[in-house]
Amino acid sequence: MSDKRKREAPAAIHPICVQLHQMRLDLRLTQDEVSRRSGVWQSSISDYETGKSQPTLDSLDAWASALGLRHHLTLHFTAVGERDEALPVL
Repeated sequence: MSDKRKREAPAAIHPICVQLHQMRLDLRLTQDEVSRRSGVWQSSISDYETGKSQPTLDSLDAWASALGLRHHLTLHFTAVGERDEALPVL
């Protein structure tokens, strides 16, 4: 029997990470350049872009700022156990 470790399949890549990855490519920046500009580890940026992990809001803010972007957060709430229907914005 092989002693190789099982690799877990990466989680789905969040659409925001896909957008930021594409923006980085459009700007012709490397992950190292974005890391230096944002203070987010290069390995973390790689993990976000490949779906290995999900960024925190602080990391997203720094990553977006390094690309010259701002983010706007919109929350959508649903009642526990009920269908996914939009509730009024508070």
